[in-house]
Amino acid sequence: MALLPILEILLANIIWGFGFVATIWALESLSWSQIFLYRFLIAGVTGFLIYLIFSRKFFKKYIKVSFLPAIFLCAEVGFQVMSLQSTKATEGGFLFVTYVIMVPVIEFHLFKKYLPPKQFIWILLGVIGSYLMANEGSISLGRGELTMLLSALGASAHVITIDRINKEELSSFYFNVFQLLWGILFS
Repeated sequence: MALLPILEILLANIIWGFGFVATIWALESLSWSQIFLYRFLIAGVTGFLIYLIFSRKFFKKYIKVSFLPAIFLCAEVGFQVMSLQSTKATEGGFLFVTYVIMVPVIEFHLFKKYLPPKQFIWILLGVIGSYLMANEGSISLGRGELTMLLSALGASAHVITIDRINKEELSSFYFNVFQLLWGILFS
């Protein structure tokens, strides 16, 4: 087994998980809408400067194809930051990752995508685990938790939308930059 992919996944999870904690810290000084704007503004402007320096190709195409995914990305990030005003980072993180369960279920229902029987078992186990966490007192489903589930739904829609885009000739990095630019406008 190769060690590098495992280390990359571990690093990505550490960074992603710390994002919840950092957002809670930021909420001590900023409103959720300010955090939302700054996340998109800093990353979007930085990425756009890189785009201007190194590429400048497919400008109109990036603007067009990134619009719908940007709406779902904004729903994901906006509801996530909003929810962290009233829920713990650990509970919020656990609820957010339910998007992993939501994606195949949505694709199955909306697009009639085939799911192997084994995947139904994994989805069922995920739903049972979520139910047990919520109903056994580990997580109380209040406003913050329900808002985090809306964030997970936005993440699911974002993943599905990106999967359906023809990414031929497009850079994933620049595509993401244009989503962030739309996010600045939406904020």
